[in-house]
Amino acid sequence: MTENIGKPKSDEARAQYVFRFPRFNVENSLTLDERMKDFEKFVIEAALTESKGNVKIVIYDLNIPRRTLNEKMQKHGIDRRDFI
Repeated sequence: MTENIGKPKSDEARAQYVFRFPRFNVENSLTLDERMKDFEKFVIEAALTESKGNVKIVIYDLNIPRRTLNEKMQKHGIDRRDFI
């Protein structure tokens, strides 16, 4: 069941996830860990937005297990229903 559902067609399309990350007005007080958490949340939200909340597509696009996605969504307070 590895259809081409939601998979970007090229490396350029795949890189758009990274380039869509907003350039924050980074304060010196933000640690690397805090920045990484913000980025992780952004990537998950971007994938959910693009897939219209379809978790199956998100786990395929991000290449992570469903359980990992669920744990990260819970950690960041993300509800997939907000993206439907």
